[in-house]
Amino acid sequence: MIAVALVFLACDPPKPPPPIGATTVVATIPDPVFDPAAQKLTPALGPAYGAIKAGRFDDARKLAEDYMQNGGADAHRGQAEFVIGLAFHRQLFYDSASERFLRGLQLEPGFIETYYYAGHALFNVGRLDEARAAFAVFARHHPDDPSTAFGQGLVEFEADRIDAAEVHLQRAIDLSTAQRAKVADPRAIDADLGRYKARLGDVYMRRDDVARAKELFASATSLRSESPEVWSKLAVACERLGDKAGAEKAWRKFTETTNLRAQNPVRSQ
Repeated sequence: MIAVALVFLACDPPKPPPPIGATTVVATIPDPVFDPAAQKLTPALGPAYGAIKAGRFDDARKLAEDYMQNGGADAHRGQAEFVIGLAFHRQLFYDSASERFLRGLQLEPGFIETYYYAGHALFNVGRLDEARAAFAVFARHHPDDPSTAFGQGLVEFEADRIDAAEVHLQRAIDLSTAQRAKVADPRAIDADLGRYKARLGDVYMRRDDVARAKELFASATSLRSESPEVWSKLAVACERLGDKAGAEKAWRKFTETTNLRAQNPVRSQ
C-alpha cells in the first residue's frame, strides 16, 4: 500500500505558479501599518549613517552597535540594525546584510526603508520568497518607485516567472520614462533606464523573441553606452538574427568598454 501511495504522489502534477502580482506570506517579513511621520532615521544614528556615506563601514557598524548598547529603552534598535545591514550591503556582503535587515524588521517593523534593502539583499542570496514579500511591502507604500519595480522584476525573472518579470520590468521602464520627461537633466535617469531595458530584453531572449530583445538592447546601449554587459547582450542578439555587421560592431564596443572599465574600475550595480 505504501508503494502504491508513493506512485500516486510521484504522479501529482506540478503546482502552477502563483498569478502575477500574488505574494507569498513569509513569516520573516512583517506587514505593519506605517506611520509616515516615523520614517526619518533617528538623529542619534546620523554619525553611523555618515560613516557609511564616507565609505567607513567598520566605523559605521561600531557606531550603530554602540548606539544600541548605550541608547537605553527608547533606542531605535531596528533602525540601528538597518544601518549595520546597510554597511554590509554597501560592501556587497549580502548574507550578513540580509540577516541584519531581517533582525531590523522584527525589532522595528514600522521603518519602511528596511524593506527595500532587505528585498535586494535577500534576492542576492537567493531567498526569493522573502525578497518578493519585502519588495511587495515597500511597493505598496511607494507604488511609483521604479527601482522597486525593477527589484521585483529581478526576483520574478530569477524565479522563472517570466510573465510577472515582464510586468514589473515594464513598469520600471514606464515610471522612469515618465520621470525622465520631467527632470532638468535626463542623463540622471539614463543609466537606470538603460539597465531596466536591458533586463526586459533578457525576458524576451528567454522567450526566443530575439527581434524584440535586440530592440531593447539597442535602446539600452544608447542610454548606457559605457556598459560592456549591454553591448555583449546586443551582440548575441545580432548573431542570432544573422546580423553580422551589427554583431561585429557590438563586439567591438564590448571590447572598448571592457578596456575602459579596466583602466577606470568602478563597481557595477
